[in-house]
Amino acid sequence: MLATFRALVGGAPRLLLLTALDMVCAAAAARVFMPQLASAGAEAAAGWALGALGDALLFSGLLMLLILRSRLRGARLVAWLVVVLFLVRIAQPQIETLVFEAARARLPPGVFIALWPMGLAHLAVFVPLAVMVLGRWRGAPEPLAFELEMTPGEWGAKLAACAVLHVAVYFLFGHYIAWRIPEVRAFYGGPAELDGFWVGVRDAFQKMPWLPFFQLERGLFWALLAIPLVRMTRGSAREAALSVSLTFAIALSSQLLIPGPHMPRAVRMGHFVEILVSGLLYGWLVARILLVKRLVIPSVPPPVRAARMRAMWIMVAGPYATGVSDPEVRAKNLRAMNLVAVEIFRRGHVPIIGVNLALPVIQAAGESSYDEIMMPLSLALADRCDAVLRVGGASAGADREVERIRARGGAVYTTVAEVPGGDGPTGTGPG
Repeated sequence: MLATFRALVGGAPRLLLLTALDMVCAAAAARVFMPQLASAGAEAAAGWALGALGDALLFSGLLMLLILRSRLRGARLVAWLVVVLFLVRIAQPQIETLVFEAARARLPPGVFIALWPMGLAHLAVFVPLAVMVLGRWRGAPEPLAFELEMTPGEWGAKLAACAVLHVAVYFLFGHYIAWRIPEVRAFYGGPAELDGFWVGVRDAFQKMPWLPFFQLERGLFWALLAIPLVRMTRGSAREAALSVSLTFAIALSSQLLIPGPHMPRAVRMGHFVEILVSGLLYGWLVARILLVKRLVIPSVPPPVRAARMRAMWIMVAGPYATGVSDPEVRAKNLRAMNLVAVEIFRRGHVPIIGVNLALPVIQAAGESSYDEIMMPLSLALADRCDAVLRVGGASAGADREVERIRARGGAVYTTVAEVPGGDGPTGTGPG
């Protein structure tokens, strides 16, 4: 986790570039779908620009985190991010606007309809640019880190828990943050004086008996949106929960920094704080609920799980030094292979990486012995392996390891999901 934040701090120039690109894309989409914004006065335009800067900075930081911590690459990464962020950032708030008459009645004519294509156009242009700027357009996807493998009953219980939790979070944070602001109560036709929590809940149920059911449905929708975010994330369960938490908080709240004629500033900022804080908590809890008693490894078909085999020696073959001289990049490549090795170990097999064997020998003999030692030791090790898992991008050395094992009749896998469960070394392979 600390490494993630260090990467973000070190990537400040790219964050500023993304912020500028976001503002340009958002302004272009607004000019096409809401030309009335261009005719706003100088004072209103200045306020809009300042709010748009805050929104762009927060949203670009979120997008940068999601891209850098995603196991996906290229068009697939773009497609998932556009869909999820559109549903979080555009669909969810506009559905609520449609339901609450106080907010809907204040929207200028045509704005509600224009927000949908404007938001989609913004994301469809900005997200691919961000993926390219951050160098995640090319390359093979990494193995699945989290498989939410559950029975239908477990799915139902967890989704129901997320839906009920959303109702509790909605009323608690709404009352203790937003509803404490007089302008918010006046905006929605509430009482002049703040009532107690339970009195407020009772009054809400009496005026809008459909509200708890609507929020239950939204909670279910939020839980479903968390699933692709979890599956996209590489790294630990905490990082997956952080991705969901920040997405729910920032993607939804940051646009409230932008002023508009339909919502006074006090109401906007009250909702901004309410959604930011509640989104952080709710997103974290939803991810943790989904990941409870998870299988960290991808699922395999039931017939393969049932026929657990003996533990194999499986070589992880991937790029390490091909075309790379930077020690940090080499260390990153080795870490990627070691993360895959952890998954193989948890599937009940013995993971083998040639680099891990050769590097200590090379360090003892001197760096000039790299070519003399690295490939011969790796290939000798491959001769003793039962199978190989090919990961990552181009690598002549990894391809030689694959061919050496294939020539001996060994199995060749391209994803962890293809590896059947074994009976060791931990005896905890899937079953």
